[in-house]
Amino acid sequence: MLNTNYNNNKSAHMSMLENHEAAAFYTGWKENISHLKEGDTVYLYQSGVGFVASGVVTGKLITSEYEGTPEAKYSKKLSDFKTGFRAITAKEFKSLTNGGANFLRTMIQLNLHQQQVLDAEIDNRMEDI
Repeated sequence: MLNTNYNNNKSAHMSMLENHEAAAFYTGWKENISHLKEGDTVYLYQSGVGFVASGVVTGKLITSEYEGTPEAKYSKKLSDFKTGFRAITAKEFKSLTNGGANFLRTMIQLNLHQQQVLDAEIDNRMEDI
């Protein structure tokens, strides 16, 4: 799960959705992206809203300039990108998975059960679009 940091940077959040990517910015956060491996599923989480997108990591790490700082942005492209569904709130996630997650961290690994439940719920909500 990748927190898009919407509350601090709306444009970065929107860029991830528009460009179908997982991204983080500046030293201390951007390194999280380098840990993603091809085939990993990433769930984009918007603070105060919930899970708003998912996709599968493809390709290599992309480093780029951000706000005038060279290599401040690390990103990886996501395939099978799903968005536009009604967001899955933290409360709904906790209820669906019988547990929780640390939604304040930039990136955390969800367990297999949490992933399976999220995938099924996202697919159900995609059908409602």
